[in-house]
Amino acid sequence: MKLGKTKVALLAAVLIALLAAGAVLLLRGFEGSLLPFPTGPAEPEAECAEPSIVYVYATDAQKHAADEVTSSLKMMLQQRGVNVINLPVCVVPASSFEKRFQVYPALLIRGNVTVPSDYVSCTFGEYKELYPLLSAIIAHYSGVQVSYGYSGEAFLVAGTAPLADFPEEPLNLRETLSQFFLVNITRVEKISPEVLPLRLEILPAVVVKSNYNLSQGAPYIVPLQNGFYAIRDELHRSLLRSFFGVFAYELRRSPPSILEEGVSLGAAGAPTLYIL
Repeated sequence: MKLGKTKVALLAAVLIALLAAGAVLLLRGFEGSLLPFPTGPAEPEAECAEPSIVYVYATDAQKHAADEVTSSLKMMLQQRGVNVINLPVCVVPASSFEKRFQVYPALLIRGNVTVPSDYVSCTFGEYKELYPLLSAIIAHYSGVQVSYGYSGEAFLVAGTAPLADFPEEPLNLRETLSQFFLVNITRVEKISPEVLPLRLEILPAVVVKSNYNLSQGAPYIVPLQNGFYAIRDELHRSLLRSFFGVFAYELRRSPPSILEEGVSLGAAGAPTLYIL
């Protein structure tokens, strides 16, 4: 199913919002599976033209969607002022690269093509790897199931204060967290904060441990310590509220001075308001 120009324009707007603000709640619904580790060379055996768009697929369904996905990408880049309409597309299997990508299909730009910096996750050799988040969203709206190149474990860290806990656990929790962190979540465990080898300032919290740098997947994924990753604060609160029903938080840091000093109402000697 080809995406029309109107849908591509809307998709481009969604992607810009996602990449800029990390509104990953719009991602809910796409599915993914873990891909075995590729064993191919560092670059495709059949060398792709330079410049070109390189589309790396892991399944037959992804291969068949190459034209639709790359056409959508071209139109989106065109709307950002990047003239790539006539750029050739090189379609290669995952085994063509020694490098394992975080999400498949993976989208790369080879050669001297100026791409908006908020679209680029990293560079290697002659390639610019576009954010896996971008690849996942275009694939999702094209009706293609994504594959993950890496796995991780998720931890639900409960607070110790009253009500600072997870009131509910949504259905398909592993799949949902896989979508947020763009990694295959193999298990989910609920733990106390003392178990973690790092200190969290706000509880409850969701963190993921992986041996891959998940922050290359999307701008909203932030590294912590010891291979743990979290979601940017404002989006993390949306995740907790929307998916877990969290409505109370425990702060493990000194509160702003305004919480201690209060705010005077009216003239001197008037009552003081304390924000709780």
